[in-house]
Amino acid sequence: MATSKKAQKKKSKKSTQKKTDKSKPLTKPRAAKKKSVATKKNKASKKSAAQKQLITYEELVQMSNEELDKILAYGHALKAEDIAGFEYTGFNVGVPGPFKRLFQKFKKAFYFDEQTGRFRGWNLKVIQNGAQNPWYVGSREPDGPAYGLIGRLVYWFCGIRGGNAAHGFFSVYPAIIDKKFNEIPQGLLVNYAEGENGFLNITSRLKDYLVAVNAGSNDLVLGKGCIDLGLFSFKGQGFFILKKDGILSKVYTQPAQRK
Repeated sequence: MATSKKAQKKKSKKSTQKKTDKSKPLTKPRAAKKKSVATKKNKASKKSAAQKQLITYEELVQMSNEELDKILAYGHALKAEDIAGFEYTGFNVGVPGPFKRLFQKFKKAFYFDEQTGRFRGWNLKVIQNGAQNPWYVGSREPDGPAYGLIGRLVYWFCGIRGGNAAHGFFSVYPAIIDKKFNEIPQGLLVNYAEGENGFLNITSRLKDYLVAVNAGSNDLVLGKGCIDLGLFSFKGQGFFILKKDGILSKVYTQPAQRK
């Protein structure tokens, strides 16, 4: 009798083990479902994180000079052919007050010159009517330039004379090929010295670095000006933001080519 009871106990243990063994595979699909849900959540979070990484124009305008400097240093690659044939609205940030009142708003145009085989461009004088208003091209301010006679002299030395809204002509090429201004190798260099602006035109001493703000997009461009005095050169205090405004509306000739 004792042996039969032991045998029955062994059989019962085996049967319970078999039942538990059969029940094990039932837990695997549930775990797989949990994993699939987790992977979907991870993908969604990565997608939303990538979307958050895109910087908007409004965010750029509110950034400090230190934040903009980081974006310029680690900005995304930009090619001249990416921006050729377009006009951009320009907005200066982080610059001194007098400069803001005269040049806070402007336009920049980029163009491929088939005759010379080079990329070039120019600036367009814009009415300084406040940051919230549209960009209107105009060679003269309706109420006269800020600072009166001084403002007129500054405009004159920048090439804004008579009825010509186009001024500050330049060439544009990869910064990495320039012997002196190549600190931002992934960006472009705007060279006003090659714009034939004239000896008395103060813009002929300027250079601009340009980088794409967001990867794979030429809609937003961050720039920083430099002053080249030959033996001495230094970066400007502020930055400027370019926002794509549309296709090129008009091609302007350089000052030396005007009759």
